[in-house]
Amino acid sequence: MLGEIFRKGVMERRKKLTDILIKWNVYENEESLNDLSLTELEREYKNLILESHPHDSVRSIRWKNNH
Repeated sequence: MLGEIFRKGVMERRKKLTDILIKWNVYENEESLNDLSLTELEREYKNLILESHPHDSVRSIRWKNNH
């Protein structure tokens, strides 16, 4: 059971990172990311954040409405 929860969490994180990397044109499609491990996807995401300007659309400040 715990292994199943862990596996689901890894799959969800991979999907989130894949979607972000494709959205910001780091990779063209999901197939090109299938061979990367979660660690490699995390590294690519961190590189995207480090290379982006703090006020561009990747890391822009977003206001939250806390009602």
